[in-house]
Amino acid sequence: MSELVATCPRCGAKEMTFDLLGQIPTVIMYNWKQKCEAFCVCRACKRSTVFTLSQKDYGKDDQFAKLSSYASAVNRIADIEGYICIRDISSKKPHHARIPNLF
Repeated sequence: MSELVATCPRCGAKEMTFDLLGQIPTVIMYNWKQKCEAFCVCRACKRSTVFTLSQKDYGKDDQFAKLSSYASAVNRIADIEGYICIRDISSKKPHHARIPNLF
């Protein structure tokens, strides 16, 4: 099982190890830099977090695509860009219907 080292956004544990259980690819930038969302569980509080990760180095596509089976800490081949939280929920302003002027 792969592991990720980060500060836990749920319990605040610094430099905590997470079990990385799965990933979903999201974007490819510059024709090589892959990004993904990784589902992780904190080993301190046992709660889950979805981290956003990006590929660190050019030419490591095959390793980055299989983060959940990486033999070492994925911090070697991936940068942590953040995590999914409530601020990521996009909301649109409600559409206001035009009310005709009746007077």
